[in-house]
Amino acid sequence: MDIRELSIDNIENIKKLMLDIFSGEPWNDVWTDKQLHTYVSELTGNKNSLSFGVYLDGNLIGMALGRTKS
Repeated sequence: MDIRELSIDNIENIKKLMLDIFSGEPWNDVWTDKQLHTYVSELTGNKNSLSFGVYLDGNLIGMALGRTKS
């Protein structure tokens, strides 16, 4: 298991994991691909992004997505 910094380059894996986690109970979120793409892009595609992923056997299994603020 290792931890890596995430960026916009990881967007498809981030989107997949978010759908896997938040589409079911207890959240039952419904995202269109465009909505999810925009949301993840806003978090990972800017200079203030501070996002990390947990990988097991090369697969993204967990993450913390955020940004720094002044």
